Amino acid sequence: MQMSSVSRKVVVFLMISIGALALSSCASTPHTENAGQYVEASGLTWNVKSGLLADKHIDSLHISVKTFKRTVTLSGYVSTLDQKQRAVSIARRTHGVWKVIDAIQVKTS
Repeated sequence: MQMSSVSRKVVVFLMISIGALALSSCASTPHTENAGQYVEASGLTWNVKSGLLADKHIDSLHISVKTFKRTVTLSGYVSTLDQKQRAVSIARRTHGVWKVIDAIQVKTS
């Protein structure tokens, strides 16, 4: 049984459309990350958190680290301005981080 020329064109069109849809689902947008960017962001978050935990002068348990497209956002609270500055410095020095957004609050007693 032979396919007609129109049927072949429809099949080819559908295959191209499905392929384009699959590729577009892997692409990032300004508000989403593709799979590779997500993995990279997870690694950067881990590296920043590890750096914070390694610094004995920072109470890092109350600092949240979020990464999106190599931009790290630090939030939460610390006891002193020195701890805040140290945390931001650690994030900025982490290899692969392009930008640090500092939303850490200094807790007043």
